[in-house]
Amino acid sequence: MTITTRYLSPSPVGFAALRETVGWGDISKDDAKSALEHSLFGISLYDDEQLIGMARCIGDGVFNVYIQDVIVKPNYRGKGLGSAMIRAFLSHIKPQLPAGCTIGLMAAAGQDEFYMRLGFTKRPNTDFGAGFSAQLKDLSL
Repeated sequence: MTITTRYLSPSPVGFAALRETVGWGDISKDDAKSALEHSLFGISLYDDEQLIGMARCIGDGVFNVYIQDVIVKPNYRGKGLGSAMIRAFLSHIKPQLPAGCTIGLMAAAGQDEFYMRLGFTKRPNTDFGAGFSAQLKDLSL
């Protein structure tokens, strides 16, 4: 196993395949391409030339950014690769963002401890209320 880190997003095909691997659904190559093109930063993990993990950052790049699509293939989990990837990613983006920029994320169920070990604070807390999410199709406008 030779793990390498690349400070760029994977290909749209690789992105779609990783999402499907973890049960996040099938997305089109065009949707994957558009999502990646609108990202501020990306990171990818490879075992030799096989894509095994990724994360990307979206947002305004000044006040708020969000870490999205943190994925490590299931058979590579539990080896510290996800933590190492997020630490490397944060070290990479830190000099490129204002010090007061808020880094947000929405964790998948059961991942709270993973992100808290990396320094993220669970919401709600004394500074921030609860976070919310909805799919656009479910909102009554």
